[in-house]
Order: sequence, then C-alpha cells, then structure tokens
Amino acid sequence: KVLDIAAGHGLFGVEIAKRCPQADIVALDWPNVLTVAQGLAQQAGIQARYRTIAGDAFQQDFGTGYDLVLLTNFLHHFSVATCETLLRKVHRALTPGGRVITL
Repeated sequence: KVLDIAAGHGLFGVEIAKRCPQADIVALDWPNVLTVAQGLAQQAGIQARYRTIAGDAFQQDFGTGYDLVLLTNFLHHFSVATCETLLRKVHRALTPGGRVITL
C-alpha cells in the first residue's frame, strides 16, 4: 500500500503500480489536480488499484497501513517545524518497517 502525498500528476504512484501488480496506490492532492492523476491511472490500466484523497495533506486523514509514503517536491515549501509535524503524521500511517521517500 503506497501513499503519494501531493501526488500532482500522479506519475510516481502510477509507475509503482505498473511495476508492482500487488501495489495499491492512494494519491492525495487538491481535487482539480487529482483529475490528472486519475486520468494517468486509467491510461495505465491500474485504476482499480488507484484511489484518491482530496484536500490538504496537513488536514486530511491518511489512514494507516502504508508500506511506502512518497513525499516528492513538497517538504522544501514549509518550515522545519511544519515538516516535522507532517512527518510525525506520516510515521503514524506507516506499517512497521514502512519507508518514506522524499525527493
């Protein structure tokens, strides 16, 4: 189970799903942005394993049970304190041994 925070175009999550048939992707971003990601998921044929959470990453409930969380091109926009708060929230969403990838 993969959480793609600030998914944008969704390409990172879509590519993971294409290469890992067992992966379920959850993309989080603003509603208008997620329409692009959903379109890419449909084009890639992985829409059955691609769901979305619309809204603000700092406010939305992610749920739990994620093996991987993607934080791409995101953290540098915020203060250290804000990032620490978000990363604690991300940590709570991970399975034991889960990983976070930041770019």
